[in-house]
Amino acid sequence: MIKKISSLKDYNHKEKIYIGFFGKTGAGKSSLINAIVEEKLLPSGDMHACTSVFVHVQANTEPSEYKAEIEFISAKDWESELRFLLDSLENENGQQNTAVEDDEMAQMAREKITAIYGEEGLEKDYSALVGAREVSVIPGTGTKTLTFDNVEELSKSIGCYIRSDRKSEKQFWPLVKRVTISLPKSPALLEGIVLVDLPGAGDVNKCRSDMWKECLSQCSSVWIVSEMKRALSEKVADEIFDTSLRTIAGGGECHNITFICTHTDVINPENFRELAVTL
Repeated sequence: MIKKISSLKDYNHKEKIYIGFFGKTGAGKSSLINAIVEEKLLPSGDMHACTSVFVHVQANTEPSEYKAEIEFISAKDWESELRFLLDSLENENGQQNTAVEDDEMAQMAREKITAIYGEEGLEKDYSALVGAREVSVIPGTGTKTLTFDNVEELSKSIGCYIRSDRKSEKQFWPLVKRVTISLPKSPALLEGIVLVDLPGAGDVNKCRSDMWKECLSQCSSVWIVSEMKRALSEKVADEIFDTSLRTIAGGGECHNITFICTHTDVINPENFRELAVTL
């Protein structure tokens, strides 16, 4: 007890507490955050994987201002990634029988190139794409801050930076590293609490699937979101749970792991009662 009390002297109360929302594509992470903050903030949908970048949601110190800070990758990093994307497409075209992982990488490459350059980008080489005007959206500072009077304007404006469902005319999500959204007067978000919405684990994009693993080390709490009807057989949830335990054992920040079941409105009540009795 003496050691614990002594450690409080060195505790920085200004440090943020991160709560990570982990789960496969379509599990309902974004919808869950919308419900918590009681705002229709993040895009969600049944047909596509909407969230394609890290999204942090936190309380704003300004009393009446909605703010979104968009952090871009550097132009140099995009040039490097563009080479990798084009190589993935070239490997796919040069081989008749590719591995599943190679097919997934090629699919990712098509998604990203098409998002930035359009379908015609798939027919161009590296030199024709690297200097294209579409990439000029990356500012020299690496960040772009947008402010709004209401949540509707914010949600509509940030779509092209975080969503991959092709509902936006312009798409810049492949160029974005993270979007931090600050909400004013949010009773659900205490100062210093950050909700982290991650791209779905198990998505066709293997790189995105690995992103949640990198986030584990800084999360104080891990919320594993899974569909109710797949809760007992969800392999992705098991993988996240196992990885979380290893991170805790390795000195990570995580103090607790919580399973949250979504889509409870689509299950058969009788089947649920039978499951409850079995458990």
